[in-house]
Amino acid sequence: LNGAAPVRLSVGADGYRLARQGDFNVDLDFDALRDGANTVDLIATDADGQRAERRITVHCHRGNVWPLPYAVDWSKVRAITDAVQIVDGHWQLAADGVRILDPYYDRILAFGDRTWTDYTVTVAVTFHSYAPPLKGPPTHGVSHAAIAARFPGHFADKKQPHVQWYPLGAVAEFRLGEKLEQSSWRIFHGGSANKRASQAVEPQPRRVELGIRYRLKLRVDTLPGTAARYRVKSWKDGQPEPAAWDFETTEQRDAIPAGGALVVSHNTDVTIGNLTVKPNDTEK
Repeated sequence: LNGAAPVRLSVGADGYRLARQGDFNVDLDFDALRDGANTVDLIATDADGQRAERRITVHCHRGNVWPLPYAVDWSKVRAITDAVQIVDGHWQLAADGVRILDPYYDRILAFGDRTWTDYTVTVAVTFHSYAPPLKGPPTHGVSHAAIAARFPGHFADKKQPHVQWYPLGAVAEFRLGEKLEQSSWRIFHGGSANKRASQAVEPQPRRVELGIRYRLKLRVDTLPGTAARYRVKSWKDGQPEPAAWDFETTEQRDAIPAGGALVVSHNTDVTIGNLTVKPNDTEK
């Protein structure tokens, strides 16, 4: 980065963010970027010692704030990165949204700002297929589509690329059971550098149908003191939104009071449809 000492990258599947042979991901710390143009030199050396190099320019514009409210209508988007940031995965624009081309561990689309606090994310999701949730990588016992709120970025653990996704505000997983009638919400919230995020699981299972578009909704509210409440609901697209929330949980000491949002596909073949984010003072 900008002529500094080279950093060795991991290459190839790692059971987490790197899915296939030859995959790599460059971690760039935002605070390490300078205003304006930054150069990133990628250097690859094969087994015969032959080198290939490519220079990429990354432009940093400090002071920009992602607008809130925010909405994405994929029919009006020419390139995915015009609307969201691709963190992981191969995504493709489709007729009704963006579809993950190579399902694997935590394929992520990010949007939002470090300054966002209390807001509601609503997104359309269609499940086409999924990997059975088994122990070990890459499913690690769960397959889902999820919404995260107040996400500060991956924690700087010792892996490259970083894989620790907490501490964070919360991530609400719409989990697909091994049998689709065993599906349910699970919310991870909080956590710290050395403590895994706490989890709350919806007690009543629900049925999910493949090929049907659903609306998923996550709301985060700051409560008195340092607490925060996270609420979720789901319903079939085209039907009236239910008045009641499906499930909620409270983080008593929310160490992450602000941050942007994510939409996550974890070992599921999904299409992510239109999405909206609204500040809670405009929401019911």
